[in-house]
Parts: sequence; C-alpha cells; structure tokens
Amino acid sequence: NYYLNKAVDCLIHSAGDEAVTVNGGTFTLANVGEEGPSQNYNPWIFNVNGGNAGNVTVNGGTYNSDINHLFWANEVYIPETLALNYNASAGTWTVVESVAYVGETAISDGASARNVGYATIEEAIDAISNKKEYVGTTNETVTMLKDVTVNAPIIVESDVNFNLNGKTVTAVEDPAVYPVIRIQNGADVTIAGEGSIINNADYVFVLGASDGTSVGNLTIENGTFHGATTVASVTKGNLIITGGDFSVEPYQGSYEFLINCIDANYNNGAEVSISGGKFQNWNPENNAAEGANTNFCAYGYGAIENTPNVWTVIPKQTMTAVVKDGWNWFSY
Repeated sequence: NYYLNKAVDCLIHSAGDEAVTVNGGTFTLANVGEEGPSQNYNPWIFNVNGGNAGNVTVNGGTYNSDINHLFWANEVYIPETLALNYNASAGTWTVVESVAYVGETAISDGASARNVGYATIEEAIDAISNKKEYVGTTNETVTMLKDVTVNAPIIVESDVNFNLNGKTVTAVEDPAVYPVIRIQNGADVTIAGEGSIINNADYVFVLGASDGTSVGNLTIENGTFHGATTVASVTKGNLIITGGDFSVEPYQGSYEFLINCIDANYNNGAEVSISGGKFQNWNPENNAAEGANTNFCAYGYGAIENTPNVWTVIPKQTMTAVVKDGWNWFSY
C-alpha cells in the first residue's frame, strides 16, 4: 500500500526518461485533485515531465482517483482491455478487465485520441452521454471486447454507435429482461460489427419511452438478432434495417410480430424501413404485424424466399421470377 497525505504535484513521478509500470497495489493521495495554481499543478496520482506521454503504464492496482481521466490523461497508459471499476462506498477505482472501449480525447493541450476501456456496456455509454471530467470529445462508438450477459435493460438516451465486433450480448432468461436495449430521449443508435444480441425470453429492442413521451431511432446494418415474440418494437421513432439476420421464438405459434409497431402510432410517429437482411419465418413485405398485408420494405425493395421460410430483402430491379414445382420463386 502506498499513501501520501499531501502532495504539491503527484504521488508517482517520471522525469520523462524513465518508464514506470504498475502491476498492482493500493495507491492513495489524500489531496488528489484539489485546486492548485492551475489544472497542471493540481496534485495527481501520476505525473510525467513535459510532453512525454505514456511513460506510466498501469496493468493493475486500486486508486483513490479515476486515473483514466486525469487532466493530463495521455501521461498514463492503461490498455483498452482494462477498465477502472468504481467502488462508491470506498471511493476507489480498481483495475479490472474491460468489456468494451470508447475512443476519447482529453481536453489537455496536445492530447491525442486513445481507447478507454469500461467494465460494463452501461459505463461505456455513460462515457459518451455524460463525458467524464477532462474529456473533450469521444467518437460516440462503443466497441465490444468480450461476450456479455445482461440481467437488466440497457437504456440509451444519447447518440451511440455500437460496434459488436463479433461479440455476443445475451440476456438472462429468469427473470426475463425486457428489452435488452431501450432507446429513448431522441437518441439515434446504429448497430454494426457482425455480432449477436440474443434474448430467448423477451424483446431485443424497444424504440421510444414506454409512456410515449420520447422517441428512439435505430439503424441495424448487420449482425444476428434473436428475441421472443419480437426483435424490435417501435413505440415512437424510426427503425431502419439495412442488413442482419433476424429470428424469434413464436408467440402462440405465430412469428408475425418479429418486427412490430405500437398500433396507434404506426406511420404516425412509429416508422419501419427495411432495405436488407434475412428474416426467419417472417416476410417483411407481407405480414400481419400491423394488420393484413403489412409491408415494411423500403420503397424499391422487396422480399424473396430463396430458402423455405427465410426471406431476404433486396432491390426489386434485381429480382427474377422463376417457376419451380408450380410455385413462383424469386432469385437474384
């Protein structure tokens, strides 16, 4: 354990020519972050002379300050595969494995962009929507690093790009999580990265607040999405699907609500536009989600059933009718 009651500058210092590596331990600076002559002279856990950035590498330890978000953040290097887990009762941050990272740039002069790891998806989203102290900008993208299991809805209330990065987000089944992701407060969310979001017990996405007071907008570019009854339900907002693989556990034997809108809001605040993707047991061009013959395909697009019970959405000009065994099949 390392404790310093009061420092003018820092607890651990590098003159700029020495490399400091911290693999563990507990570090406490009692007056960390107190006001000094300027932000540069506030006492920090770490400090490096001049413009020499990255001379302190942290792989472990517990600290009484968020060392990922010091004013001179570039002077400390924590790999994006590691995160700081905050213990509110103890007022400490402990290095743990991260599940996702966000690109951030500190407000300090000359700071370059770096990837900062977070212990939960919610913390990564919070880093974008409620920027940490001394963070100037983020790239608004949460990039997954590990498969994750969630036991409560992830609420998104600011613009976020999710790069699933080939990873899987799975909801626990007992008790069911409704939904895995709720988008509200006017947020625009994009999903890409060829990963998966799985909820065998309930919905995957809900767009808009449950009471209809705010909208949520979602664009799905690719990935695999499986829900119970519904993958995405639109209360208020715009759902755009340009790619991906979609399937559900049926409701009372029916797959008709794979994509669904609140009936009263359909085409009146709840919109769906599909121009790509594969849909299991559900035809996006002709379904009963909002009544007979509901067509969610974007203008100029249609659905073909090249594989039994699997519909793929493509541009209509690429479709060619083929008669086979007395049926009209469409290919491209």
